[in-house]
Amino acid sequence: MKKFVSIFCTVVMVLSMVIPCAAAQESPISDTCLMWLDEGVYIEAEDYSNGDASISLVQDGNTIYNTYVKRASGEVISSDYVSNTVTTEFVDVASSQMSPFALNRFSTEGYATYDWYIGDNTSPSGTRRIRFESMKKNEVIEHYDLYGSYQNIANFAGAIVAALSVGSAYAVEVMAPKLLGWLGVASFMAPFVIGHKYVTLNKTEMSWRFSDATVSDYSQTLVGYQYSYSLDNHTQTDYQGYWWPENSYSSHNTTFAYRAYTTLWGTDTQAVLRTWA
Repeated sequence: MKKFVSIFCTVVMVLSMVIPCAAAQESPISDTCLMWLDEGVYIEAEDYSNGDASISLVQDGNTIYNTYVKRASGEVISSDYVSNTVTTEFVDVASSQMSPFALNRFSTEGYATYDWYIGDNTSPSGTRRIRFESMKKNEVIEHYDLYGSYQNIANFAGAIVAALSVGSAYAVEVMAPKLLGWLGVASFMAPFVIGHKYVTLNKTEMSWRFSDATVSDYSQTLVGYQYSYSLDNHTQTDYQGYWWPENSYSSHNTTFAYRAYTTLWGTDTQAVLRTWA
């Protein structure tokens, strides 16, 4: 079987200003990922604003299997459209510990001032100032047991979504295939059994809010995630969304500064970073 021929993801966001693929404080209407497993066969994952997720196996345009995850209750409902059967399981949500610095509020890091230009003008049309705020959350899940019988990768990814509270697109694209590869599972579309295998997961969410220093209620937020997990002697670190580490402002990262500008004001004007303060 040919695995991972291609991956295509689209995100539909609710934003006051359209910025392609930007993550914001508002939940996405849907986060959709398509991953081809073989010719005519792909897996589709969707996250919904209410926290639920849907993961489907599609063959020749027809859904042959679907796993629906109700995050709030840990309920995983799997529908096999070939055998016309539906099974419901309740997955134990992995216990986790939040780091002591998870204050659930933004802290001001500082400001940056930019000269901005219109078109080919060589003289700036004015200055703009951005306030940078950050919020970091860290969650550690220790030794979650993957033990169980699974019908296919959609079923397995659904269990990961419910138990480990990761996005369905990330579970389908990255984490589930990686874990199954480590476990030696050869076919992602056939049933398989996993013995008592324990995963440790460290999840870090980093949010940056960029605000017009003169109009404080005009702001945009980028959110990124770092996932570090281990199984047996294997370890992996992945990044999702818009990941900028917490020292991005203090290190005066100019790429980060220009990303803040275009996130807040778009690309219709050009900007030159003048000062950090």
